[in-house]
Amino acid sequence: MDIFTTISFFLIVLAVPLWAYRIFAAYRLPARERSILRRLIARQENAIAFGTRIFGFLVVLAGCVFALLYVLAYLKHGKIRYLTFRDAFHQRFYSGFDSIDPYIDMMLYNQIMPIMMLLTVLLLSVSFTLVMTALRDIRLIRRLRQKLARLRQRLSLV
Repeated sequence: MDIFTTISFFLIVLAVPLWAYRIFAAYRLPARERSILRRLIARQENAIAFGTRIFGFLVVLAGCVFALLYVLAYLKHGKIRYLTFRDAFHQRFYSGFDSIDPYIDMMLYNQIMPIMMLLTVLLLSVSFTLVMTALRDIRLIRRLRQKLARLRQRLSLV
């Protein structure tokens, strides 16, 4: 779970410059091309729907993995023991500030594993959605520029 939290934070850090570039590239377009871009983006899948699908898929996948782990633990020990995230993963992420670290412990490391799994899946799906939506929009802007440049070139030849 800790690796997925790290991946989520890296994706969020990656999403910031991607969204800045996306906004800058869309702002550089003339008004008519911006309206075309808005219509193209409206025809794409909604980012919230995409994020919801990713979240649902990851919840089902993680739920199956945890169900398998709890079944194996029950078969080995004869009882189900609800571990906290701190019991399973000993390495921890700290901010370095004494006033913030107890809240990180409370929000992350003192949670039981299924709750932590849901929080991790939510963070991962939101960060992945942010990155993929920015990349999709950047690709649309680039393709729109290329098509309009070819169209302008054809019109200038006529």
